[in-house]
Amino acid sequence: MLHTYVEMRLNRWAAWYHAGERPGPRRIESWWGPMILNRSVAQTGRVPVRVSFDPVEAELTDRCVRALPGELRLVVFEVYTRGGTMEQKARTLGCCRDTVYERVSRANVKLLGFFNDVEAGVALPVHDKQKKVLNNSDKVFNFSAMVA
Repeated sequence: MLHTYVEMRLNRWAAWYHAGERPGPRRIESWWGPMILNRSVAQTGRVPVRVSFDPVEAELTDRCVRALPGELRLVVFEVYTRGGTMEQKARTLGCCRDTVYERVSRANVKLLGFFNDVEAGVALPVHDKQKKVLNNSDKVFNFSAMVA
């Protein structure tokens, strides 16, 4: 029951993500399919599946997904917003397929808690968006000296 709710909500979030209701690049529409395939191939009995979503729920889900720790956030984006097999996704993430499934399971548990927190008005945690990169101004110069 837990994973079913979270997975369905993530599926609606992914539909919102690909619908262009978010900042970022738009989905590319191919001219080849409509011009070549769709005109010459009869597709009887095939009904396009449309996932309906609530933009408010999708934005809250997006906030919760972005509040996940680094590796869990990456796996959710990879699994729900990008195509390919699980082996390809695992290669992209630099781990094995079983690790991807384990991370998705951990992310589902965290997300359910975040969904409850958002509805209760609790602030989401802030994770490492960008780690501080040290530069020359961050160096501390220590000079050893002898006092006579």
